[in-house]
Amino acid sequence: LLPHLGPGPETLRRAIDVRLDLSVPLSLMGKIRRLMELQLEAEPLARELGDEPTLGWIAQRLAAYGWFPGRYRDGVAQAERALIIAEEIGDVRLQVASKYALGMNHMALGDYRPAIESFVDIVDGPDAPVAREVPGMNVPVYWGSCAWLGFCLSTTGDFVREAFYGDPALEGPDLNPIPEAMLAGFFPGQHLLE
Repeated sequence: LLPHLGPGPETLRRAIDVRLDLSVPLSLMGKIRRLMELQLEAEPLARELGDEPTLGWIAQRLAAYGWFPGRYRDGVAQAERALIIAEEIGDVRLQVASKYALGMNHMALGDYRPAIESFVDIVDGPDAPVAREVPGMNVPVYWGSCAWLGFCLSTTGDFVREAFYGDPALEGPDLNPIPEAMLAGFFPGQHLLE
């Protein structure tokens, strides 16, 4: 369809949007590999347009999606790239989402200190109110950060801080971090099935 629209910035924008708009349905179907492919297809198009915000969100999504098939080091690199862009353009939502992906990937690598730093910055930082609105995998990143922060702190033996940060994860507004943990536990090997 898009080749029939003719060349130009509007066609590039549509090509990007088509790829990015498939995120929710494909993630619900567990098609993580396809999601990553679509992000990688959209990236050069956004670069051609010079669209830094979209490049930032693509990097953030690659960081988040890379967590599922175990591409944690790539996820850290993508999250760091997204953070740089977020800071340059002043996009607080992108910053918060990127810190969450960064924390998740560090945690998966067993690098608990940088994971804890990312999650604490989300929960205690100046952008905590925004973090309550930015979607994570299944819950806003604020509540997911509380839950994963509790996990990281208990894993490192810091049980006092674990209770301080972990307990609020269970008190979110009609939210339960357990589905996010279940979703995360369900998908790591799904890429092998495709």
